[in-house]
Amino acid sequence: MFAWHPLPCEGLYVCNFYDEFLLLRRQDDAGATPLPALGQRLLNQHFDFVDDLIATEVEICIRLNPHFVEAGFPTVRVELAQAIGQPRANESLRVWRLPICFSSADTDDDAAADGWSSVEQASCLVREEIIERLLRSELRLAMFGFLPGFAYLSGLPAELHIPRKSNPTTRTRRNAVALGGKYLGVYSLPSPAGWHVVGELGVNLLRYDVLPPIAIQPGDRVRLERINFTQLRQLQASSTTLLDYNSGIT
Repeated sequence: MFAWHPLPCEGLYVCNFYDEFLLLRRQDDAGATPLPALGQRLLNQHFDFVDDLIATEVEICIRLNPHFVEAGFPTVRVELAQAIGQPRANESLRVWRLPICFSSADTDDDAAADGWSSVEQASCLVREEIIERLLRSELRLAMFGFLPGFAYLSGLPAELHIPRKSNPTTRTRRNAVALGGKYLGVYSLPSPAGWHVVGELGVNLLRYDVLPPIAIQPGDRVRLERINFTQLRQLQASSTTLLDYNSGIT
């Protein structure tokens, strides 16, 4: 059996797996800072015993190297606790506004009708009720995955936890917004889709011309703002960025 050791901050426990990996988890959702944000905080420390780190909504996995054995597990636990308990002065979580045009509700996109039908059936809500709940939701970027820049947004009400499609769509457009399980997802690139597309963003989450290519970070809060089809096309034609939109520049 592997032993879980408490850390004196953020309600975290850490477990050592064969001096190759460390897992950090919470008990009973204790702690205020989302785990992906804590993972980024640890990465920013550039510990010499860390080869790689992956943070999700439920755990942080740290891949170790031989420096870990040299330092020793007790020393590493102290260093992790210090890093987690002392955020940098310039570290902060932002609130982002995302402009969304809802497919076949604000447009004449008949291709999205089947997706909406599935969501309505699964949620026992009509389209406008679903949209209203999405707009009221306090969302948070839980993690990236599946594709470069694919955003998993948590915070949906339980009635919008929609099962994935039994037959995925072969291709969906960039910036499509979709419901799948307990998440609202943003397809950063054209891709096959197993989730139910309900809208499209007017700005790109993933950019190729800047570093870092994604401004929004795990742990950041998100609010959806409804736009119509004309506004969607205007944002796309003007190449308005996520930063521009949130600075009032369109």
